[in-house]
Amino acid sequence: MLRPFARLLSSQRPEIPCSRCGSDFLCPMDWEPVDDEHWCIEARCGECGLWHRLHLTNAQAAAWDVELDRQTQPIKRELRRLDRERMAREVEGFIEALDRDLIDAVDFG
Repeated sequence: MLRPFARLLSSQRPEIPCSRCGSDFLCPMDWEPVDDEHWCIEARCGECGLWHRLHLTNAQAAAWDVELDRQTQPIKRELRRLDRERMAREVEGFIEALDRDLIDAVDFG
């Protein structure tokens, strides 16, 4: 269920807490412009699952977007690291399989 959300964002470090659990893990799921100056954003709390309907100004939405980008950078870095590790293991396994003659060109034809 979507609920109206009245709290304003600060201009320095926007945080939008959940009205149920107080978590600031709101994730925008859908958004659309209301007019030239405002956005309607449907967001879901990652902590408790409550949906919120946010009505933000362009400046508030832009500040939130910048903050969300900042918060996702460590996740992206970790994903890249894990992906490199996975690929290295796959290459090592492939080389081992080649060395033991477990695979050959017929396996790829």
